[in-house]
Parts: sequence; structure tokens; C-alpha cells
Amino acid sequence: MRVYLEGTWGKENTPSALSKSTFYYIQSMGHFYCGEHYAVERKDYNTFLLAYTIKGEGVLKYAGQCYTLAEGTVFLIDCTQEHFYATNGKENSWEFIYIHFNGSESRSYVKQIHLNEGPVYTVQQNSVIPKTIQKIHALYNGWAVTADIQCACAIMELLTELLLISNYKQHQNNHCSDIIVKAIGFIESHFEQTMTIDDISHALGMSKYHFARMFKKQTGYSPHEYLIVTRLNYTKVLLKTTDETISEIAIKTGFDSASHFIKIFKQKEGITPLKFRNCWQ
Repeated sequence: MRVYLEGTWGKENTPSALSKSTFYYIQSMGHFYCGEHYAVERKDYNTFLLAYTIKGEGVLKYAGQCYTLAEGTVFLIDCTQEHFYATNGKENSWEFIYIHFNGSESRSYVKQIHLNEGPVYTVQQNSVIPKTIQKIHALYNGWAVTADIQCACAIMELLTELLLISNYKQHQNNHCSDIIVKAIGFIESHFEQTMTIDDISHALGMSKYHFARMFKKQTGYSPHEYLIVTRLNYTKVLLKTTDETISEIAIKTGFDSASHFIKIFKQKEGITPLKFRNCWQ
């Protein structure tokens, strides 16, 4: 029985205290050539695993689903959750490269990527993902003094690329994107007026419930949230560049009153409009 085939290597990394407290960091990495009996099953391992299949085929069981890991696929999982991955089928082999990582906003990134699409992606041949994993391998195999810092940047690149892929896959077949663009234009052109979801959906000729769901799905904001953000963005410009009073700015940007404006501004920015203005004077 040969679980690992010739050429397999793996390496552990113990990050510095600075890396663990500040950066994304590598915990282990490797390039595996696996025989038909290779399999891993575990949970409660405080790490995230990103792996890219170069040749052959693997299988992943995660969050109650089963996935085929064909050539050119990437999988990203939270290893605190129960999971299983293995060479897929008898007389098969599976070649893959991987990193185990953690730190910074890893958990939040992985949750967002999974929310959009799930743990498995097929990427193009010219994808930066395998190249970036190999770059990380080279940095540590070459004992680069700045490896921890460079790898923190590389991990961020990997997570960003997967998030972009997951967002693209989520929206590429959405034929109503032009409607949402129109809605955004309507909000940004009329934000200083009293406005409700009914007003926006009526202008678009849509059911407000359908519109609200679609808007949230495509932008990440509810229509009301986007309206508030648009108003706040404009108030910041006025606070920085004019001498208008807080009350004048509130009314000018569509808020009901100065007190309402101050309350919302502080909720979003953590400081009052006046303190924000003083920071720029």
C-alpha cells in the first residue's frame, strides 16, 4: 500500500508572535502525490486549508455535501468543521498543492467565500491561485527572511481572488443587474428627497419585496441601507468642504432632522458629525 507517492513533501511552520497577532500566517504547506488509499478525516483542527488539484482526482466531504476535486479545482475549508478528503476511487492517484493558514480576518473571509458559492471552485489554467501557492512554497523553502510578511500578502491575494471568483459566479447569470444599476442611479440622484422602498420599486416598475431581495443579493445592502450610506457619503463631503451647519447639512441630504442625522452618523462612523468636521479643519 502506497499512500504517498514519490516526490511528496510537506513542511510545517511556526509563526512568530508578531505574525500570529498581526498577519495572515502559514501553518504548514506541501505538494502531495497520493495513491489510491490516501484519506484524511478530522475536525476541531484550528486552521484553514486551501488546496489546488494539479492532476488526478480527489473527493471532498464537507458541510453535508460531497464534491469531486478534478484537475484545476481549488477547495477552501475551515478545518474546525468535520471534513473528509481522499483520492477518488481505486487505482487513481491525486496530485495537489496546499497551504494551511490562519490569522487576521481568515475566518471572516472564508465564511464570506462559502456564503457566495461554497468550498470548491474550478479555475482557469492561467489562474493566479496555483502560482501564488507555489510562491509561498518557494518563500519558505528558500528561507527568506521576509517570508512571513510576503506570505501574509500572498494569502490575502488568494482569499481576494476566491472572493472575486465566488462573487462573479454568483452574479454572472443574473439578467436583472441592469435593474439594480438603474435603482442605484435613482437613489444617488434623489437621495436628498424623502424616499421609501415603495418609491424606488415603483420607479422601476417592480414589486417592492422582489426588488428588496434582489437589491440585497446583488449589492450586499438593503435599499434603505444603501440610501443611508449614500446620504452619509455626501454629508462627509459637506462637513469637510463647507461651513454649513449640522442642521443645514441634515436637511440638505434628506435626513428628517439634525438629531436623526447625528444619531445615524455616530452609529456608522463612531463619532459625531461635528467631531468628524473638526478632524478636517
